[in-house]
Amino acid sequence: GQTVTIESLSARMGKGSLSGKGTAKLASKAGEEGTLDLAFDIANADLAALASAGGLGVPLAGTANATASVKGTFSNPSIVVKGTLPSTSRGLPRSWP
Repeated sequence: GQTVTIESLSARMGKGSLSGKGTAKLASKAGEEGTLDLAFDIANADLAALASAGGLGVPLAGTANATASVKGTFSNPSIVVKGTLPSTSRGLPRSWP
């Protein structure tokens, strides 16, 4: 099948940024499934803006940094996120998982 390559993806929201790259391999014939291999970096994400955009209704403050990967088939991807919360309020843990 064909492969779609994302050489560089970036977005900004306030002081926060998202960057990523990777590939998506499309199925070459019926009955086969495409695969994903994507990686993302998130820096200085504003927790208040994310909570508001996500409709959480929880007053959060602070920033988050994280890396994320999406690998596997389109129907059953494995998503792994590792991050830190260097500056938070509302009693959130300083790191996860």
